[in-house]
Amino acid sequence: FMSRIAVEPTQICGRNIAPGTIIVISPWVLHRHRRFWSEPDLFRPARFVERPRAHLSGGAFIPFGSGPRSCLGASFALAEATILMAYLIENFVISLVDRRPVMPKAIISTMPSVEPAFRLTATGT
Repeated sequence: FMSRIAVEPTQICGRNIAPGTIIVISPWVLHRHRRFWSEPDLFRPARFVERPRAHLSGGAFIPFGSGPRSCLGASFALAEATILMAYLIENFVISLVDRRPVMPKAIISTMPSVEPAFRLTATGT
């Protein structure tokens, strides 16, 4: 979760919010909200191709927070993940060793319900 303190009077969903009120934002809930996402509980990376960039920057998807207090390492983390995934996909066939369903579990951050075991088989390229 992320928390912020209201600095001026405002309204959220029709409720009056006084200055000094602590606001708690749950990306876990937001990222699964049916108003923003079809089949929100499914892992479908292609859903981001279907959405205009404005939708993603409008607050419906905030994996690194938002605004002036967003994660400093967000750009680095995305670049690093992209490079690593490109390398793995180009050089290996990736398969699950265990067919148990892996579901997201919310603790402080998102983690898998079971430790997924993968088999990497070199493609020979």
